[in-house]
Amino acid sequence: MKEEKDESMAVFYREVLIFFAVLFFTCVVGLIELLPQLETTNVLLSWSWLLMSFLYFGLVVGIDYSLEKCFWLYRVNRTLRETIHVGFYYPDIEFLVQKIFKKLKYLEGFLIAVITLFFILLYLVKIGILH
Repeated sequence: MKEEKDESMAVFYREVLIFFAVLFFTCVVGLIELLPQLETTNVLLSWSWLLMSFLYFGLVVGIDYSLEKCFWLYRVNRTLRETIHVGFYYPDIEFLVQKIFKKLKYLEGFLIAVITLFFILLYLVKIGILH
């Protein structure tokens, strides 16, 4: 009975992890689709520019939030795997953390910082501040 409960909990965390991964890619696709619209709204401080900017940065926050939740769920899964031997093993992430970043928090912070910086710079290029 306890094993079934533990296994269903691990499956639930895996499904939620998939949800946040889909949310991440949905936000990325939304940003890519929104980029051409930023070029057409060239009047700064207009309502359409403010709306597009608000939507753009909302999607960037969605990317950061979903990435943070994916890493949190991965840590929960790893704890379940180590304590009660129920969970899923992701060897690619384990290899990356062990060889390059040493701690999962470093990988999480690095990815969030790089992705956020990339989309902010892309935004500045699209609205014409950076060339």
